[in-house]
Amino acid sequence: MIYLVAYIHQNPQKHGLVRDFRDWPYSSYATFMSRKPTQLKRDAILDWFGGVGALRDFHQGRIGVTAIAPLMLDDFD
Repeated sequence: MIYLVAYIHQNPQKHGLVRDFRDWPYSSYATFMSRKPTQLKRDAILDWFGGVGALRDFHQGRIGVTAIAPLMLDDFD
C-alpha cells in the first residue's frame, strides 16, 4: 500500500501538472507531513511507512506502475 500512496502523490508531477509533486495543492502529502488537525488517517499511514522521515525518504524515489500493478484492476469497464 505504501507504493500506492506514493504513486498517487507523485502523479501530478509525472503528468507534468507541477514540477514537484509537493507543490500540488490538492495532495494529501503536505497533510501527512504536518501536525495540523485532519480527518485523514495520518497516524495509520505514517505507521505504514515507519514515520514522517521514512515517508519523506520513500517519496524521493519514483514509483512506477509495475510497483502497484497487483493493486490495479485488469479492466476498467
